[in-house]
Amino acid sequence: MLIHVQVIIRANMEWMRIKYNYFKEKLRNKSTKDNREIKELYEYIASYQDSVLSAFVAKEASERGGILIYPGFDNDFVPFPLSGRAADIYAEIHKYKKHAICIFPEGGKDSLSSEEINYVAQKLKDNKSVQTLSIRNFSIGENGFKLFAEILQINKHLTMLTLENTVPTKQGVKALASALENNKTLTDLNIKRNVAVGKTIKSIATALEKNKTLERLDVGEVELTTEKAEYLKKLFTGKKRSNTTLIWINLDGNSISDSCKNLILNGIDKNKK
Repeated sequence: MLIHVQVIIRANMEWMRIKYNYFKEKLRNKSTKDNREIKELYEYIASYQDSVLSAFVAKEASERGGILIYPGFDNDFVPFPLSGRAADIYAEIHKYKKHAICIFPEGGKDSLSSEEINYVAQKLKDNKSVQTLSIRNFSIGENGFKLFAEILQINKHLTMLTLENTVPTKQGVKALASALENNKTLTDLNIKRNVAVGKTIKSIATALEKNKTLERLDVGEVELTTEKAEYLKKLFTGKKRSNTTLIWINLDGNSISDSCKNLILNGIDKNKK
């Protein structure tokens, strides 16, 4: 069943994507109020899935209230067609049990949507093989950061996480920082090139007061100012430093005075001893 579904997905990907967008827009149209028409749309979708993906898929669709679905690779279901690239990443996580996953734009017809990235990321909640996850230059937004906050609370195997230039909101960053407070496995976090990080650095500093495992933090190019950087400086200066585990930080590309930056770096150097 697994191989059969994979082959069918690749053979019909573009057709399904076009059909999905067509039905989605039609069902959203306020003029479509005729229950019979809606029922006919659902029956058409179910008929196509039945012919292509077997009676098993149609039965699952029916049990879910006639909602448009598309098969994943472990008999779960997603509310949209997966692109070939998303399917490959999914397979890397589940089938091949890879330790490192890198997601970045490649362009072309198999470019990833934020929904696909968040769907694939959800599979990390109970994953035991992936230790390094890197997502760069994709807009995963507030929902994406909140999802990774959930992952950091559950996953006990992820040690390196990169969410570079992923366009979070302030609330998204705060959620991630809150999860970081009690996480005991992550050692490397890259959240550079996210403006919201510079605006909410206080929440990151608060997390670093409680977190005892993070060793490397990249907050470069987040529009961090000297005033905001004071929250970080307080962690590493004074007789009783609040953080003694961080041994590397990137502050490049921010508007921080040299004196403030040096105090932070000097304080972190003491953590290495």
